[in-house]
Amino acid sequence: MLELLAGERDSLESSNLADRLDMPASAVHRLLATLVKHGWVIQDDASQKYALSLRISTLAFQNLDARNVPDVWKVATWSGSPGRKVLSPAYGMIPIWGTK
Repeated sequence: MLELLAGERDSLESSNLADRLDMPASAVHRLLATLVKHGWVIQDDASQKYALSLRISTLAFQNLDARNVPDVWKVATWSGSPGRKVLSPAYGMIPIWGTK
């Protein structure tokens, strides 16, 4: 369920999650309630849809720190014209406006 939510840009309804996970709606509802209670998933009050909370990202960064993975900003290189720099980490290009 967490992987499915992580791959979605928009929040999902519990029925959509149940269909896509091929799980009973009652089981999905119980799991979502537990994940919300512990802060891993958030539910929008207006739409009643679910999405990952930022707690997942925080956990991932804690794990990277614990494993001494180098900070992207330390290993990246800067290139481009003086008015527009591009950060070039090993796994992609991120445009940065302004100068470093």
